Amino acid sequence: MREGVREIKWHDGLDVFAGKLIVDGEVYAVVADIQNVERLEVKLLRIGIGATTAAALVSLLIAAWLSRVAVRPITTLVNQLGRLDPANPRTLHVPDLKTAEARLIAAAVDGYQGRLSRLLARERVFTDDISHELRTPTSVIATAAELLLDDPTVVGVARERVERIARAGRRTGAVVEALLFLGRDDSLSAPVIVDLQTVVNDTVEVYLPLARAKGLDLLVECSGEQLITAPQGTASIVLQNLVENAIRFTDHGSVRVLLEPGRLAVEDTGSAWPEWTASAF
Repeated sequence: MREGVREIKWHDGLDVFAGKLIVDGEVYAVVADIQNVERLEVKLLRIGIGATTAAALVSLLIAAWLSRVAVRPITTLVNQLGRLDPANPRTLHVPDLKTAEARLIAAAVDGYQGRLSRLLARERVFTDDISHELRTPTSVIATAAELLLDDPTVVGVARERVERIARAGRRTGAVVEALLFLGRDDSLSAPVIVDLQTVVNDTVEVYLPLARAKGLDLLVECSGEQLITAPQGTASIVLQNLVENAIRFTDHGSVRVLLEPGRLAVEDTGSAWPEWTASAF
């Protein structure tokens, strides 16, 4: 063995470090068994890896717990917001919220609900007032026009003008009723049983004078009572719009309202709409 330090591995697996030094012709040798040191290194390495893994798991668990604690007030607030009804506002349970941020959000939502409630109240009052203010003059116009049309002395150009006033009055009344209906809180949330045959008969009765004024035949073909469940008034508004448009865009011929089981149609002999209207829809 030359001078110096080297690692020696024996056939039996023994692993040692050997050192050789020659001083003044004297040979000095040192042999050290390092297997215990290597085993200690491996053990320490395993302990370090295990401790690091455990610390990472503990950190993840703590982070998950902290995130749940931090998010829980927001989740509670979101659940309360999901149960709010604009028509029946109620105060959020602010004391149940554990964080100042969530309480601030809840207070802001409560303030918004208060403003919304006051706005809805003003709209209800406005709707009631406008209902009276609009229905009264339209009724007066319609009644006066009917009285003039019943007067045999009203002929010629004057009668044509009165008929135009009557048609405009009916149209205005229908528009007012539709707007007031859509403005009500329960316009789209109170379905009832509607007899379409009655709706058809009432609509035809309203628009029959308009059809006759244009020289059109307004026909009805009903196969019997047809009951549907729909918000009150919507069926009448839809059918009135269809019949009025059919009469407006028909210059000669007829307009037919067809009521069959499962089908309500308005057919006319007027010209088709221009091709560009298809893209508009």
